[in-house]
Amino acid sequence: MAEHFAAEIHIGGPIPKAVLDELVATIVSEGASLEGYCEARATEEPVRKAFYEVRVVDLYDEQASAGRFEALEAFLVEHGIHFDRHSDAFCEYEAENAYYRGDAEPVWFYADQVGNPLVRADDVVDVLDDRSTDDPAKMKALRDLASPPEMAPLAPVRLIADKTSPGEDRSACQEASSCSRPAPTVVVSIASGVASVIHKPRGVSLTIVDYDVDGADEDAPSITRDPAGKACRFLVWASAEAVDDGEERPVVEQAIRAAAPTPTR
Repeated sequence: MAEHFAAEIHIGGPIPKAVLDELVATIVSEGASLEGYCEARATEEPVRKAFYEVRVVDLYDEQASAGRFEALEAFLVEHGIHFDRHSDAFCEYEAENAYYRGDAEPVWFYADQVGNPLVRADDVVDVLDDRSTDDPAKMKALRDLASPPEMAPLAPVRLIADKTSPGEDRSACQEASSCSRPAPTVVVSIASGVASVIHKPRGVSLTIVDYDVDGADEDAPSITRDPAGKACRFLVWASAEAVDDGEERPVVEQAIRAAAPTPTR
């Protein structure tokens, strides 16, 4: 029988409207709270409202089974919905973080009790001792080990029309690439002004970090903060999403085309 102890999960990014009813029902069945640990369990109406407030949806459960939201996490992965989850340490269980950004599986890290991810020393030593790899490649491998793409800041919820899944994403890009490597990720930082998307192919993940928020209410749901604490807006397009020529969305075409998978013959 599994132990029960504290865990929290944060849901964001693009979510297909077609699965919202089932997502809300799954959350309610988990018995988690929108307000914090040891608070009242969330009910359908406030949970549904949270997904329309353009924010990351935060859920807490001080009695989560094995420190996880098993049914909810399985649902989120099935439908490619982004999340972060932190579980406290308890008895023989180490504190743990999980990060998911739409690929086949989440990535997991041991964590300290306040949620900072931890990297195993043996994994670092293995990279450093690899004689077949030069120093620049080792530096990249260490960065990927400590800060993989899945650890990118979680964007606020954005309800979208089309239902996609990690499996559909991979099949859609088979004609363009081998799909055996992770989807390229483009991060565009905007300091001032507005950029508009011309084209984003499937198979490329895109994150917009918009720092042009002067004059905006810092308590507005659309405003968040980057890891350095600077106010900004995050917009995220999953690799399964395609943007057609002429559709207005804030991104730079040249950066997207440079990161797109190269067709193979």
